[in-house]
Amino acid sequence: MTITLQPSFLSKSMFKVGFKFHRIWLKVNRLTEQKYEEIKQKIIYKKDINGINSAEWWKLATDYINSIYKTNFLVLQKIIELKKQLKDEALSILSISVLLWTLSIFALIFLVKIITRMLNTFGKLVKTIEDQKRLYKAFAEFSEILVYNKDEQTILNSLSIMLYKTEKFVYLWLGKVEGEHVEPIISENIPTALIQKDLLNENSESLKFYKEIKRVIKEKEFVITSCENKINSHCKGIDTIGIFPIMKEDKVAFILVIAIENSGIFDTGMIDLITKMTNELTYAFEKIANKRNEERLKEELRVAACAFDSHEAITITDSNGFIVKVNDAFTRITGYKPEDVIGKKPNVLKSGIHDKDFYAAMWDSIRKFGHWTGEIFNRRKNGEIYPELLSVSTIKDKRGEITHYIAHFFDISEIKKAQQNAEYRAQHDSLTDLYNRQKLIEELDRIYKSAVKEKEYNAFLFFDLDNFKYINDYYNHEIGDKVLIEISKRLREILYEDDILARIAGDEFALIACNLGKDKSDATKKVSILIEKIKKLFEDPLDIDGHHIEVTFSVGVKIFPDQETNYKDVMVNADIAMYYAKKNGKNQYHFFNERLNLESKQFLLIKNELAEAIKNRELILHYQPKVSIKSGEVVGFEALVRWQHPQRGLLYPDEFLYVTAGNRLSFDLSEYVLKEVCHQINAWKERWPEFDKKISINISGEQFNNKNFTKSIMRIIEECGTKPEYLDFEIVEDALLKDIDRTIEVIKTFKNIGVTFSMDDFGTGYSSINYLKNLPVDILKIDKSFILDLFEGKNVEIVKMIIDTAKVFDLKVVAEGVENEKILKYLDSCGCDYYQGYYFSKPITVDEATNMLEKENSKN
Repeated sequence: MTITLQPSFLSKSMFKVGFKFHRIWLKVNRLTEQKYEEIKQKIIYKKDINGINSAEWWKLATDYINSIYKTNFLVLQKIIELKKQLKDEALSILSISVLLWTLSIFALIFLVKIITRMLNTFGKLVKTIEDQKRLYKAFAEFSEILVYNKDEQTILNSLSIMLYKTEKFVYLWLGKVEGEHVEPIISENIPTALIQKDLLNENSESLKFYKEIKRVIKEKEFVITSCENKINSHCKGIDTIGIFPIMKEDKVAFILVIAIENSGIFDTGMIDLITKMTNELTYAFEKIANKRNEERLKEELRVAACAFDSHEAITITDSNGFIVKVNDAFTRITGYKPEDVIGKKPNVLKSGIHDKDFYAAMWDSIRKFGHWTGEIFNRRKNGEIYPELLSVSTIKDKRGEITHYIAHFFDISEIKKAQQNAEYRAQHDSLTDLYNRQKLIEELDRIYKSAVKEKEYNAFLFFDLDNFKYINDYYNHEIGDKVLIEISKRLREILYEDDILARIAGDEFALIACNLGKDKSDATKKVSILIEKIKKLFEDPLDIDGHHIEVTFSVGVKIFPDQETNYKDVMVNADIAMYYAKKNGKNQYHFFNERLNLESKQFLLIKNELAEAIKNRELILHYQPKVSIKSGEVVGFEALVRWQHPQRGLLYPDEFLYVTAGNRLSFDLSEYVLKEVCHQINAWKERWPEFDKKISINISGEQFNNKNFTKSIMRIIEECGTKPEYLDFEIVEDALLKDIDRTIEVIKTFKNIGVTFSMDDFGTGYSSINYLKNLPVDILKIDKSFILDLFEGKNVEIVKMIIDTAKVFDLKVVAEGVENEKILKYLDSCGCDYYQGYYFSKPITVDEATNMLEKENSKN
């Protein structure tokens, strides 16, 4: 029997045996030494021991010692042998244990490998099952979409999304086949631009791929191709690409391109699933097409069923023109029941308005072209004549012979009324129901031509309602509208039969007094009497909603025909006469005469010369400094335009600016000044980088209220490359208050880029303080009329009130027209911020302004 000792058992046994022998040895050795020492003493001292003499004891002792030595030697020898034996056994057992340990480790490693391989195999199996579940889930969801969705694009999107959600593919895309061309329409994880550039380009490195696509389109079978050129951008990280056709009406309508990084993904199951999905898609397209055809056929049947009973009346006659059938709309429009007209000819509806030639031409067209369409008047059963839009067509058999005539018509009475109403609205002012400007011009042209032919005088009266703006501002626009309505009613009262009255603008009216006779003097007297009648009409205030409102007019009169060339001159001359009436104090009338004619010619001359001056750059700018009252430092300039006339010398604004009112010159001049200022700012900024002065520009009301104001100013600033923070726009308050909401929007737009706004001539308007809290302006500029006569009347109180008001709204104040120290000191005491005027400097040339800046910079 073999006993296998484990290393732990061997170690314990050896320890126990060694310990036992050690204890025996110590004990024997201790007893032997004691005996030996005792006998030794006896022998040395020759004493008898137990009756035995010492010699004998010596011999006995020697023998005993020898025996003990032998015994000890034998015991030690046995112990050494036993130790060696134990060592050999221990080594054998240790060798066996090491071998067993080694075998166990190898067995464990082998077992781990087997288990790992089993786990990997199981994991792959689980992943495969999950992939299949995901694929079939996608297929199930796609099938559900096919059932409930009828839109091709949505279905294609769903196919793309469902396949990409399986996370099996690097990218995929769908392309629409159009002849020889494929247009990518849906893509997942690949840019469409890359597809068009790299995949569908016959001249690119993807020629092989392009040919494979053509092959799929031609053979209608899917293709699996490898990506050999890994350099190509669409092949990076791609091993294989699958191209699948999607059929529609037995043609390849779309292709599905799928890229994978591992060719093993395209196994039989995967290809089968994708093929099933594309086949399902083909079937879905067929169902959609069938459904659409079915719906179309149903709709055609429904339309065919309803068409006969539509809102259009339908009459069917045989080839001889006898009515065989009518619909309900025929009865509703004409009043005739079917039994009233069947068997009769359509001439039962004749109105008697059209002659034989009309009907002959209609039937000639029907026989020649097979149809006729036009407007016709017919008569209802109750005798009422009405207009209808009629369309008659022929119905022919297979031999081309006419079997029936079918007529469609509907009552256009309401359309005619709507047309007449639209024409009326196009010719009349919607508020007052008077003629509008366009209709007035048409009538004036007609009357002028007739007057020239008949040599009979007429008069054109141009009315401008005085101070109408203040009526709107003080009351409201609703009251203002009612004022205009009342004025139009009263003016109608004095009209003769042929006279024409029109409202041509907001507060402007025109009257053409006709048939004034062949004598100009008599015509003038008649017009004067007419105007006195009009003035008498408005002697008493109008009573509008309890408000008593006084109304006056400035009237310009032109008697015609009289030397003008056409009706346009009549209107222009009357406008000039009205301008002079208003200029001379309002509530007046003024006839256009030779003096005005000369002035109007002078007006046109200056206007034309100014237009040329702008083109020839004859206009120059002078700059008046704006000065800080506290520091005395120049903080900016106001740019003022001058005209260096080639014959008349230097002209000031009041000598030419008036010709820009109401025409394009106003815009041209403003843009010219802005460009000049921008260029000058750039020059000063280039010379002194630290330049920080504001340059103020006067913006006309016409320019500011033009819808293109913001766009044109922004364009000029951008073109000049000027920093907007050096610009300040001065605008009179009337212009700012014309459309308060738009004004706020425009100002905010410019303030966002750094432009500041000054309200010019502040204090002269009616509603300044009312609107001041809403306007985002930066500076109030006190009108110089208050400053020049500061110490007269209430001007001191007014100026102080304006400055205090500005402080309330956190605005800066500029006083213009300061001409002496006394005025300046008063302004300083009131807290005015800046001033300009002859006390410091008159407007100076560019060179003088540059020298002024040079001196200021040299001081710093």
